Amino acid sequence: MLISKVCCELPQLVQQDLTIQQVIQKMTEEHSNGYVVVDAAHNVAGVISLQDIAVYIVPEEFRKNTSMAQAMYKPGFFYELCQQAKDVPISRVMRTDFITVNLETNMMTVLAEFLERSLYLLP
Repeated sequence: MLISKVCCELPQLVQQDLTIQQVIQKMTEEHSNGYVVVDAAHNVAGVISLQDIAVYIVPEEFRKNTSMAQAMYKPGFFYELCQQAKDVPISRVMRTDFITVNLETNMMTVLAEFLERSLYLLP
């Protein structure tokens, strides 16, 4: 199967100067979990997904130890972390180590890349 059978022909784009808060708001409104990030000249600069934002917000020690995350839980903690990061530009959080594909790329190649690189979105 070719990627053309499952891809979105018009990718959702965001400007790289948006903040985490602005992108999360856009994700919420548009029911999306990721975007292709473009610069002022509309060149692809990166990709941003909800997972990329989570990696930025959630402390590394919690990602490596879910028991610690559970033990350190307090009401409002996640909200506090989000508030601390809300004004961070997505250019600091977006992935720049992505690959690009075309409509003739084999689906298995795309899936292998997704798994090997822990990707969630490809332009």
